[in-house]
Amino acid sequence: MKVVFLDVDGVLNTSKTFERVYHSFKNTGKKELEIDSFRLEYLKKIIDETGAKIVLSSAWRRFFQKLDNKIVPRSERGKQFYDMLNNFNIQIYDILSFDSDINREELIIEWISKNEVDSFIIIDDEPNMFNELLDGLIKTSKVKNNVMLTNMDDCFGLCEYHIEIAKEMLKTKVKVKKY
Repeated sequence: MKVVFLDVDGVLNTSKTFERVYHSFKNTGKKELEIDSFRLEYLKKIIDETGAKIVLSSAWRRFFQKLDNKIVPRSERGKQFYDMLNNFNIQIYDILSFDSDINREELIIEWISKNEVDSFIIIDDEPNMFNELLDGLIKTSKVKNNVMLTNMDDCFGLCEYHIEIAKEMLKTKVKVKKY
């Protein structure tokens, strides 16, 4: 199985997304979900062209629960996100556990060790939380070692150029070390 470990904040949105939603709310009084639909289109291309499954690694996973082997929303915010994903025909295959004593990288390693994974990527904006899994990371921020990078070739959030990188990383049958 090919897997995309997906973060949400900093991947499917940026600070500009929050500004847009805030100004829209001020003008219309309607609260929107802080997700960029064009970034969901990029994610959909990755999923459609690789057949990868999404495992939600984001803190947003707290808006979901696993019932009868199916991921379902457990809050209104989760339902909004779930519906938005469904509009793009994107399904969440699984969510990482909620063990607060374990960091995200360790949770991913634990998930990989319990599942048949051929290849994986981690799409995340926080590269500083990864050490052992850096080879599988697609970084969506300009931060490295808590320093803002100034290379303008990089963009914030999931960008169109990440699609080819993700496809390339996922199409290669990678021997995933069992931890």
